[in-house]
Order: sequence, then structure tokens, then C-alpha cells
Amino acid sequence: MKTLLAVLIAAVGLSAATSNLLRVTLADPVAVGSVEMQPGVCTVQQMSNGGSNIVLLVRSEGGQQTTVLANRIAGTPDSKTGVVLNLQNGRYVLDQVWLNELEGFQIQRVNEQ
Repeated sequence: MKTLLAVLIAAVGLSAATSNLLRVTLADPVAVGSVEMQPGVCTVQQMSNGGSNIVLLVRSEGGQQTTVLANRIAGTPDSKTGVVLNLQNGRYVLDQVWLNELEGFQIQRVNEQ
């Protein structure tokens, strides 16, 4: 059973957030799609707007980058901006991104066999 671990940006170091750009500091490696982001500063940016397909671009200062598909979600996050990680099989996986208190995204998962 996967354990949900909400990681508030305050806990891992929020640097800055704008309307479609979030800057976070990862304390541990985090799987984002098929790429494992190493600890350090990363940015998450919304690349598409208004359509049914939302693409998020995740970049690390170390040069790694990837894009992931996401769905808009409604609700109230634990903090105004941040990320939510799942702990799966001993590693963190990006699950949600909150650019502000009203704009959240659920990362779409591809079934891995």
C-alpha cells in the first residue's frame, strides 16, 4: 500500500512562486515521470493553459528536465503553494503541484508493468 506523504514547501525550502512557476528545493531524489530529479532546486512551470491537456515542465538546476501530463484539481491544499509527494517502494514520486491556493494539478500516472 502506498503511503501518502505531503511535503510542504516550507519543509523543503520554498524559494519563490509566481502565477505559473513554482520554485522548490528537494531534500531527496524525487521521481517525476520517468526522470529522477536529484536533491536541489527545481522549478515547476505550467506550459499549457485553458485546454484539457495540461503539461508541467519540471527542471532542476543540475540540468535535468522532464514534462508530465496533469489534471486540474480543486480543493484546499495544506499550504498556499507546494508539492505533494507519494512514498512508493522507498522512493518519492511527484503526485500533486499547487501553484497557489486555488490552482492545483494531479500528475497523471502511466501504468508500469
